[in-house]
Amino acid sequence: MLSIRRKIVERFALNAFVTGDYERAEKYFLRLKSDEPDRLGADHNMGLVKLGLRQYAEAEAYFLRDRELFGGSYLRSRTLGDLYYIWGDREKASKWYSAALKESEDEVDKTLLRERVKICSRESSFAAVQESHRSFEAAVLQQKSGELERAREMLELAVQQDPTNFQAWNNLGSVFMEDPARQTDAVSCFTRARAYSSIPAIVRNLEEAEKRAGETKRG
Repeated sequence: MLSIRRKIVERFALNAFVTGDYERAEKYFLRLKSDEPDRLGADHNMGLVKLGLRQYAEAEAYFLRDRELFGGSYLRSRTLGDLYYIWGDREKASKWYSAALKESEDEVDKTLLRERVKICSRESSFAAVQESHRSFEAAVLQQKSGELERAREMLELAVQQDPTNFQAWNNLGSVFMEDPARQTDAVSCFTRARAYSSIPAIVRNLEEAEKRAGETKRG
């Protein structure tokens, strides 16, 4: 009975997380953690939720506890790198991204990690990272309200501020894909996103944009 209940709650938690409803996801993940506080993944998932809620100190505590309980790994180093990269701690971001780079076996991930370590090596380039994140978040709100032209402007700013912001590249491609005349631009954006991430949604978006661009070219 507990196993069935857990699977249901896990499904609710993951669905909420994927859709960006972090407060709802937090509620379900907390329920799971209260049942089994030291279960593998409990602290990691809570850390991701807190990261989504921009509660960085709490996210840090969960991620470090997860590492303390279960040891080092590529995923744990990469997640800490992402946390400090968004939070604005250049030295710690560089430290954990460098550790993840040594542990990574994926060439796409290595490309992203190398670029971000390079960004972290210079105060001038790292200073724009948080601005890029804020521009991206503003663009997401514009997209949700249907203000696609304003969203496009904010997303173009986000990728100028941080060229490794693959979420911004992906969303910019999505905006271009809404315009039948700009499918080639959509392909270019999704290609940039794909260079830094193998997330299935990005792969699917690139395939769809290439299909539409091909259909448009054939006329």
